[in-house]
Amino acid sequence: MPRVEDIRRFQRQMAEAGVVTKLEVDWGQAAELYRRGLAPVVLLADLHETERNRQALIRSGVPAEAIRILPGVGCSTHAEALRVRDYVGSHPVRRVTVVTTAFHTARARWIFQRVLRDTGVEVRAAASRDPEFTESDWYTK
Repeated sequence: MPRVEDIRRFQRQMAEAGVVTKLEVDWGQAAELYRRGLAPVVLLADLHETERNRQALIRSGVPAEAIRILPGVGCSTHAEALRVRDYVGSHPVRRVTVVTTAFHTARARWIFQRVLRDTGVEVRAAASRDPEFTESDWYTK
């Protein structure tokens, strides 16, 4: 009888249905999408501090083998989208969920949709908490 961990690992390897890429925000939302089974892989396409962010994901419950660090250097959302496009070109990805602050979700989703438009990959956006801004106190800042 196969172990549950082996079945989950096989499912992740066979059908990377959702990929989360994170743009400089709280890692909690990316980890939550992973835990809920909505994204079996978390891509790190950060501008910097990749190892620190990887460790934060692991502390949040994402196994190290589910985290992929994308090669290359990016200094913008467009550059990160290009790195993700390279990844989906060689992996069976059907969906990318871009995790960023609520303020940036529309812009980031639009950029990722344009860059990934010829790949057949669906692009979604998920807002994470922003310590500088919330819907309840935006007018006080």
